[in-house]
Amino acid sequence: MSEIAPLAPEVFAAKTGVSRETLARLELHVALLKDWSARHNLVSARSLEDVWRRHVWDSAQLATFIPSDAGTLVDLGSGAGFPGLVLAELLRDRVSVVLYEATRKKAQFLVMAAERLELSVDVRLERIESVSMSSPRARWRRSTGFWAMHSLSRPRIRFACSIRVNR
Repeated sequence: MSEIAPLAPEVFAAKTGVSRETLARLELHVALLKDWSARHNLVSARSLEDVWRRHVWDSAQLATFIPSDAGTLVDLGSGAGFPGLVLAELLRDRVSVVLYEATRKKAQFLVMAAERLELSVDVRLERIESVSMSSPRARWRRSTGFWAMHSLSRPRIRFACSIRVNR
């Protein structure tokens, strides 16, 4: 069985059609991730071997599912910024992005990375379970490791999810 070669940034750019500027910012995100992961274990060392496929490409593919009239994107359990920071970059100036992360070191990474990438995102250091859901406008659904928030308020949250996959 042959191994699949890691996805190179240039191949990612060709597949997605991102601009040189966008690619440069995503490369910066990856460089920051590798630097911080060496000290804080933000993602596994094994996943860093093919970070462009396992994290950046996986995140970027979600952009096609976000409606053109979406106002806010919420990433629950943002971790190292996948998919939230990648989508914030790809949808720059099109949607507001809110990143929820309960682990302080990961939230600190998100704030630093967003500043370095010049992204306007709202990073919230809190567990999603602690967010007040008393409003009748919002409801939560959980099934088989999938959390999704559906909001009927304005601006409408059109896409919000965190998917946990047991590997």
